[in-house]
Amino acid sequence: MTKDGLLNLIDNPNHKRAKYIELTPKGEDIYLQLFQKHIPWAEKSAGDLTEKELETALAVVEKISKKLG
Repeated sequence: MTKDGLLNLIDNPNHKRAKYIELTPKGEDIYLQLFQKHIPWAEKSAGDLTEKELETALAVVEKISKKLG
């Protein structure tokens, strides 16, 4: 993706080999296009869920995310 001009690799001051990654303007444009295509799917997938069910799902994902660090 760096060769395609979508990402930049940035030096990580805390780790010699690991790099930070950032989207280039071209990468941001593509991300926004894909996100717009994703919206109808997300609305259709979650459309039947109640607010409480969505809150519960979010809480579970956040808890898993914290465990994974």
